[in-house]
Amino acid sequence: MNKHPTHHNRRYILDGEINAGSFGTVYKAHAEALDKANDHQRKIVAVKIVDVRDNYEKENALYEAQIQRQLRSVPNIVHLFDFFVCGCKAYYVQELARGGDVLSRLLEKDRYQEKEAKKLARNLITTIRTLHSKEIVHRDLKPENLLLKEEDNDTKIMLCDFGDAYRFTDEDVEDDKLYTICGTPAFMAPEIKQGGGYRGKEVDMWSIGCILYLLVGGYAPFGYDDDLAFERSSKADYNFDCKPWTTEVSSSAMNLISKLLTIDPGDRLTASDALNSRWLSPSSSRKKTSSSSLFINIPASLNCKMLIKQLSRRALMQHWKHASVASNIGLKNRRKV
Repeated sequence: MNKHPTHHNRRYILDGEINAGSFGTVYKAHAEALDKANDHQRKIVAVKIVDVRDNYEKENALYEAQIQRQLRSVPNIVHLFDFFVCGCKAYYVQELARGGDVLSRLLEKDRYQEKEAKKLARNLITTIRTLHSKEIVHRDLKPENLLLKEEDNDTKIMLCDFGDAYRFTDEDVEDDKLYTICGTPAFMAPEIKQGGGYRGKEVDMWSIGCILYLLVGGYAPFGYDDDLAFERSSKADYNFDCKPWTTEVSSSAMNLISKLLTIDPGDRLTASDALNSRWLSPSSSRKKTSSSSLFINIPASLNCKMLIKQLSRRALMQHWKHASVASNIGLKNRRKV
């Protein structure tokens, strides 16, 4: 691997690995101007390096970069400074998230308190609402793809990794569906794998429901095993019948999550609907749950409570890093922007 990739008048010095997974490898780096007179322009950045072994993968890498560049004016999106392909590597030079990702922070905390989860949720859903208004869907929302801007703040996020994103164009008809199976099983909407096609905005909202459940509850609603997650999500097999749900979480939070984790995509809340929910409304008041819940509870025998604190940080990180699914079963999902 080239430790000093160069593009135009910039050389990027890789200082150390930050993260690695199916998406590629991310390094902390600094940019140096080749013109020594401009050496004061050194900038600390993150460089994501992805293997591109053929023209198809190179086109996909360019597609991702184009989408990210189109979103440069959108708040809470990782800013892309530079992109280039050199040999069999694609390089994304982008904004450095100094706080790591939400998954790492969550593993340190066990779970988010509801007040801070609410702040993060507003930032995330507001960002997704903007993406959806531009007819762009992400399709792989998960804690690893939510980067934290600062080391001492748990809620200011930057959305990253647009490798599975899709932009609907004027050529698409109103009911046009997507068919690519992509995403991460623990956060993947059930209709993605059912083979009948799906609408992208709805699958993003399902993933947000999974993220909120994980943040507030401390464990994923459908577990971390790939096959089991698919099976359970297809039945909406989750519940709120144990701690912290029964003692520390408001009914309005659970109500929002339940309306996002709805099997019928047509009944799922949109981003605007979610922002107008009682939980995320600025005037909402926090109410503790009562023992008589209005939610449908799945029998405890079907509920796999794989709490994050029961798994070692290293084991969980390794599992999720390799959990992404990227099985292309239709070429219509990749179009140039």
